Amino acid sequence: MKARLRQWALLPFALAGAAGAGAGWQHDWNETGPAFSLNVVDRLEIAGTANGSALIGSLEGYDYRLSHVRGDGSIAWHAAVTSSEWIPSRVSPEPDGAAVLLLTGPTYASIARFDASGVLQWSSALQGTHFAVGADRIATLSVASLQPALVTAIDRYSGQWRWQSTIPGLYGSGFAESPLAVDSDGSTYVSGRGSSGESLLAKLDPQGTLRWLRRVAASQVVTVRDGRVYVADSSALQALNPADGQTLWHNDACGAYQGELSFVAGDPLCASATTLSRRSAASGGEVWHRDIAGGVLGVFGDDVYIGSDPVSFPAADGLLQRLAGSDGALQWQQAMPFPLRGRIWQVSDDLIGIACATLTTDAVALHRYRMLDGSLSDIRRVDDVPRGVRDAGETYGGADLFVLGQAPWKAQPALVRRLATDSGSVLWENATTQRSTFPGLALTPNRLLLAEMNELSQAVVRSLDRASGALRWERRITEGRTYSSSSKPPRIVGLGGDDALVSYGYVDLNGPSVLRRVQELQRLDEAAGDVVWKKQVTEWVYPSVSMPWTEPALFGIGEDVLLWAAAGASAPPAMGLQRRFGSDGAPDFVVAAAPISEMARLSVAADAVFAMTRPDGDTLRLVKYSASSGALLWQFDYPRAPWPEVLILDLLPLADGDVLVLLHLYHPTSTGARATHLLRVNGDGSGLRYVYRTRMQGKTRDLMTRVVLAANGEALLGRQLYYDRRGIDFLQRFDLEQGSVIGSQAIGLRGVDPFAQRSAWGSTFIPHGDGVLISGTALRSPLPPTRRTALLDLGIEQRGDLALQVRAFPVGIAPGDSVPFAVGVRYTGDTAVTDATLIVELPWQSGVSGLSCNGAGVDRCELQVRHGQIVARFDAAPGAQLELDGTVRMLAVPTLDKSVLRAVVHGPTGLLESDVHNNFRSVPVEGPIFADGFDG
Repeated sequence: MKARLRQWALLPFALAGAAGAGAGWQHDWNETGPAFSLNVVDRLEIAGTANGSALIGSLEGYDYRLSHVRGDGSIAWHAAVTSSEWIPSRVSPEPDGAAVLLLTGPTYASIARFDASGVLQWSSALQGTHFAVGADRIATLSVASLQPALVTAIDRYSGQWRWQSTIPGLYGSGFAESPLAVDSDGSTYVSGRGSSGESLLAKLDPQGTLRWLRRVAASQVVTVRDGRVYVADSSALQALNPADGQTLWHNDACGAYQGELSFVAGDPLCASATTLSRRSAASGGEVWHRDIAGGVLGVFGDDVYIGSDPVSFPAADGLLQRLAGSDGALQWQQAMPFPLRGRIWQVSDDLIGIACATLTTDAVALHRYRMLDGSLSDIRRVDDVPRGVRDAGETYGGADLFVLGQAPWKAQPALVRRLATDSGSVLWENATTQRSTFPGLALTPNRLLLAEMNELSQAVVRSLDRASGALRWERRITEGRTYSSSSKPPRIVGLGGDDALVSYGYVDLNGPSVLRRVQELQRLDEAAGDVVWKKQVTEWVYPSVSMPWTEPALFGIGEDVLLWAAAGASAPPAMGLQRRFGSDGAPDFVVAAAPISEMARLSVAADAVFAMTRPDGDTLRLVKYSASSGALLWQFDYPRAPWPEVLILDLLPLADGDVLVLLHLYHPTSTGARATHLLRVNGDGSGLRYVYRTRMQGKTRDLMTRVVLAANGEALLGRQLYYDRRGIDFLQRFDLEQGSVIGSQAIGLRGVDPFAQRSAWGSTFIPHGDGVLISGTALRSPLPPTRRTALLDLGIEQRGDLALQVRAFPVGIAPGDSVPFAVGVRYTGDTAVTDATLIVELPWQSGVSGLSCNGAGVDRCELQVRHGQIVARFDAAPGAQLELDGTVRMLAVPTLDKSVLRAVVHGPTGLLESDVHNNFRSVPVEGPIFADGFDG
């Protein structure tokens, strides 16, 4: 999206400043689509419930989608959680129709409970990669390298912390599928490895006290059933007495194949890759035995359902089989053309359901089969739900905003809209299918032009009426058989008379076997898209048809165009810099010696073109060429050392002739070493006017992501601060004359909690009136993210700073001590703020007591205490001093890698801050990490 916006960034700024400010607004797409993504190769997580409905979870992009689907295919409720750094781990249905969902992150896990109507009841941040539900609690297991297993119990109905225990001598197993279980009394059983690699099983009583630790035959799956504890792996199954851990029986011939243990009338099913047997729960003796192909899908009506997935070579359908639970005899079998694993549940006494794709890729259906004979009963289409739109493309013209939204659940993403920038009202929308992920966009006085790749990977151009959105014409711009390896859209510019100039490169498959590559430029007529003229810009031969290349930069200058070869794997040789007449495509000049460019931009006056190049491995070079003659006017070199890798994020010519260059410098072998530099290069190429740098500060990443020109000698910077995957996104006002930041405004949190209430904005923004027009995502979990292209006219009304103070912990803390902690927030500003957020992550995930939150000038402080995390939302007057105090009990085992208290404070939207580094604090148990914020 960023790359696309650069093509249009210079046009609207003068217009935007003159537009009326208006009140802030936000507009959502409000589209609907399938509850979850599904095609014939996707795998869903499906958990059937006692009433015939099912919980269906799927990961889609940056969202985890959870749907409660009734047995008739209708949606009881649907929730979408932004996952980002979080990984969905498991979903568990509750007897009352609720659902428990676990997502794991880099340090914490987060568990949430949704009630029977899909409303979020609670969420709790805690350590854990596995969880088990039983009695009145949820138990989680956290394992780390060389650290004993850590088990945490929280209340099943409130999410409140109960206890946390370590199990000395028991370590995690990376192969465990379900390594813990909770019985009806609240005891917890945990499997793992000993110091010598042996399989172990431990029992913790309802208070978290270790009762016994036994060596066992397997440690992948733990299940409690009918007064027995079962442990299993792919080749072993063992039953133990829960009272003392003594072995009741043991079988080494089979186990829990594919990580699941099923039961028939209380007896366990022992499976391998080719066999299945029913074992007596009392003795372990064989009740029956059968050869199978596939895996156990479930036990419904005391019969066993076996499934195998389709194979692609040689092509063959999968099989669904029903075996009698009493003797294992085959009752029936049916061919299935779609995968079965994880997609089947019992809908009613006589029906089973399988979720699968229909023949069209954007439709999801529930196929219901009769349990009696396996015949198809009916197909019910699963209801649609509100869906988001991703990867919006935008272009601005006058007082209007044109937005292209992509719905990821559609085979060919859709919707172009025209919005009024002052009100957000939709002036028109066009549902003509958008074909390519990153279309080329161009505005003319009366047209919106879209350059795309269609569903057949053909380059096409569409012309929409700017006033009404009606499709005027669509034109394929290549003839015969062509090939474009990267499915890139063409480059396009609009002319004053509404014609289009289009540049496109492809492999010509019509000629001899030699791989002839062609770069063309053509003019399309406004009336019907007819080709007025077509010119070959260059051609060359390259030995590989699949080697991609980048479209040349294309700039319109009046009725003419400039083309500059872009850096790529197989850039066209000797194409260089060219100017061609729009009247007939004939060249005005060709500079074959011009280097290929990493990024090129036209000057504000359209009299020159700037480009970033790499003359050698240690240098970046900015060059300026005349747009009228193609002459090299000057070049400026900037050393890359000591950074081996550089990304050129942006290149912005200024009205006075100077040039801004935004660079991201990094070490590819280090995830932490990176910085950004914003250069202002003198208009005569004589040197730097200044360099504004960000750098690593401790372990904090401080990065600029985007620069946008504003009015009054200022720019807006996109800025991100991260520490240990926790961070804040900012917009910053930047003084172009002084080269310094003069204000910052937080617009979103990152990596805190997937269920946290938040507003997450995208990276595209532009000054508009006295505010900023931002596009991205605004969502409040657990509501579906219907705001994928929401836009907010953000007025800056408050100025001030939020600053954190964190008291260092006392020395000599012993396990079991109740340790005091204090986090303070100071607010200075000219206006009171409402709904600021303070998030504190504690060094130990244990009980918090004596918690208070108040202070001078603080009108409200609402606390939400979750395991390992405190969230305070507060209002503050200028000069306010908030104090959050309490005690936390030190555990014998710290968090996974270190015992650190982290805090981040997030200002409300509309607060302009001048010092954002004060929003972070982090201290270890023994003294501060940084002497002064992140600058030590």
